[in-house]
Formats: sequence, structure tokens, C-alpha cells
Amino acid sequence: MSLPYLTAISQSFSSELDFCYLTVLDTQTSKPVLIASYQLVAFVFKADTQPPKIVRHCSQKSDGFFMLYMLVCGNVFMSGEHGFVKSNDIDDKTAFGLVEKGMAKACKILRRQTGKKISVQLFKEFAPQTLSSSSCLEEKGYQDFEIDVYMSLPIDSAWDSIETYFDAYKAKFRTKARSVFAKASALSIRSFSEAEILHHHVAIDVLFLQVLGKSEYQFGVMNASGFASLKQHLGAQFIFRAVFLKDALIGFSTSFINGLSLEANFVGIDYDQNVQYAVYQRLLYDYVYLAIDNRVAMLHYGRTSELLKSSLGAVATPMKLYAKHTSKITHLLMSSILKKQSPSAFELRKPFKASYYVE
Repeated sequence: MSLPYLTAISQSFSSELDFCYLTVLDTQTSKPVLIASYQLVAFVFKADTQPPKIVRHCSQKSDGFFMLYMLVCGNVFMSGEHGFVKSNDIDDKTAFGLVEKGMAKACKILRRQTGKKISVQLFKEFAPQTLSSSSCLEEKGYQDFEIDVYMSLPIDSAWDSIETYFDAYKAKFRTKARSVFAKASALSIRSFSEAEILHHHVAIDVLFLQVLGKSEYQFGVMNASGFASLKQHLGAQFIFRAVFLKDALIGFSTSFINGLSLEANFVGIDYDQNVQYAVYQRLLYDYVYLAIDNRVAMLHYGRTSELLKSSLGAVATPMKLYAKHTSKITHLLMSSILKKQSPSAFELRKPFKASYYVE
């Protein structure tokens, strides 16, 4: 929610996304007490991943793919709670009420300005400790539904290197980690500047599209120019890590230093090299290295790959979205379907020695 970040995103994707922002001022001091961000995005999905009743209400984009316009309070480029920030002068329930009113206004403004048919209004995404204050969304007709869990790794203050992190492992998990590093020994990983990101823009886009191609939907598509813009505006707060096999760029990762947290973001992978060189797993360990090196307290891995991430010590937080279709009839249909949906099944590991889990 920082101005440099929002500036970088809006400048890079002005032709693909539309943006609207809400500022709530204290009437006595004229100081802002709440700021919210709304993004109008085309949600593109494969027809066979959704119930036919839903597909019939969407526009066909290309063979096998359908789309609808979705207005999101939050950030389609990030996992986690990034829809609004508030001061301590207002409570959480009041904040949700204000942000919901802002959503209704943003919907009218963007529909008028863009001429786009906004089918769904979405609040993404909230953890259990926040949900107790979100009842006003249900009162306004929003349907809640669970999504895949959010994976985070608390960084022990005693870890001053990747080696001391491995020292906390049980023997078998330390052996598995060593195996990943052995597979990846031919790789080199280094941070890119803005100029280097632009220089390698073709390879970066190809690697990212490989990952995107495995997804059943597209919901905010990043590219190399967007990464370069983030580096330009955020400097050291935005980290772009490049993975080389000799002179070939075969992977990358991005992350943000956000206060006392490191937030993992996008990855790009050459899947033809991934199995032999354990590219993805090596990048997951590189995030731990970055978190320790930057002395943060928490590494947020985001969603997906729960088993792998828990093998590194990450723990799961359940998350919910709130959605409402702008057509009442379609909303009732969508609600009945969403109630039957459930997050992907997953297993979790506990890689650390027993003493680590003692409260």
C-alpha cells in the first residue's frame, strides 16, 4: 500500500488494469484515517475448471478460455491482506464498512469511465483474526469462501546464516536440504538491478509464462517491465533474484521487504531444467537466505506448494475471500456453487527439532 509500489503497478499496467483509490479523512483534523486500493482486472480461466452454469454467464476470450471483469479490493499481484490500511483511530469493523462503501462507489466510477461490464466484486483475502470484523460484508450480500492456505515461516532470531537455520532441522530434513543444494550446485543465483531486468526481459517473460501456463486461471499477469518498474520505484525493498546455469537464465524469484517481513512474490522456472537442478526448491531456500540476511521476523511464502514449503518449516494460515456478483440472480447461483468449493487438500511437515515447537 505504499505510494511507490502503487505508482509502479499503475504505470506498468495502465493498459491492462484500471485503478481506483479511497481516502477517508478525519473531519476534525483532515488527516487520512484509512486508504484502500481497488483494481479492475480481467479474470481469465479455462472453461473446464468451472461449473457450466458459471461459464454460461461469462464472455468467451478464446478457444477453451472465458473471462469476466472483476473489481478487487486488494492486490491481484500479491497474496495476503493488501486491500486497505487504517489508523488506530478507527476500529476494524468500521474500517470494513467504509471500504465496502468505497467498493460500491469505485464500481460506479470505473464502470462509467471504462465502459466495462463489472461482473464480480471481490475482497481478497483475509486471515481468521481479521474475519471477525468483516461481518458487514455478509450483511451487504457478499459470500465468503475458503481458498488455499497461506504459508509463512517465522524466522528465529538465533538464525544468523543458512547454516544455523539448517542446524535447527531434524537429521532427515537436513539430509533432504543437502540433496537439493547438491542438485543445484551447478547453479548461480544473484540479484538483478533494474537495468539487468530490462536486459533479460525476453527470457524473464518466457520463464514466467511457463509457470503461468500451468495455472487454471490468469488473475493479474506480471512481466519484466513491471518488475523493472518495481525496482525503479522501490529500490532495495524489491528483490529480483536470477538463477543461471552457466550463461543461461533458467529461473528467477521476486520478493519485497515489507517492514519486518519478507514477502515472496512471483517465480519463473524453466521446467525442462527443474527436475535435474531442483530450481524451484533451491529458490525456496534462497528466500530463507534473504529473510535471514535482511533480519526480518517472518517470511511469507504465499499460497501453493504447501508440502514443499512446510518441509522448510512454513506453517499454514487458512484464508477467505468475499465475493458478490453484480447480478442478483447470478450471485445466488454463484453462492450455491461456492459453498460447495473447498481448498486443495494438503499435507504439512514439521522439519525442526522438537525443541523448536515448544511454546
